[in-house]
Order: sequence, then C-alpha cells, then structure tokens
Amino acid sequence: MPLYTFKCDRHGEFDLELRMMDERPKACPKCGRPVKRVFHAQNIVYRAGGFRVTDKRLEPTEDDLYD
Repeated sequence: MPLYTFKCDRHGEFDLELRMMDERPKACPKCGRPVKRVFHAQNIVYRAGGFRVTDKRLEPTEDDLYD
C-alpha cells in the first residue's frame, strides 16, 4: 500500500498507509485540526545504459540473436 504524508499545524507530519479507494483524513488524529497532504519528490535511478548521450549502444551477442 502507498504511504502518504500529512501535516498538522500543531503536531507536524505523520504518515498513513492508504489504499487508493480509502478516504483521506481531513483532521489530525490527535487534535482534530485540518491536515494538508505533503508531496515529496521521488528519486529516480537509471541503472541501464542508453539514457545519456555519451552512452554507447551495446552490440547484440550471439545469444541475443537466437532468443
């Protein structure tokens, strides 16, 4: 399940695991004040070749030709 971060002005940030169909919390579970959803930038790591201009395409091996 995805992990969502919400922020209360009084208590700070807290995380909840919610399904897509679950309703988002509208109030802080501790004080009942309204909460806002916090968005975080995701890290993307490319581990294969071919994503940069300087990368060279690998020549197919004999095994690749007969698969």
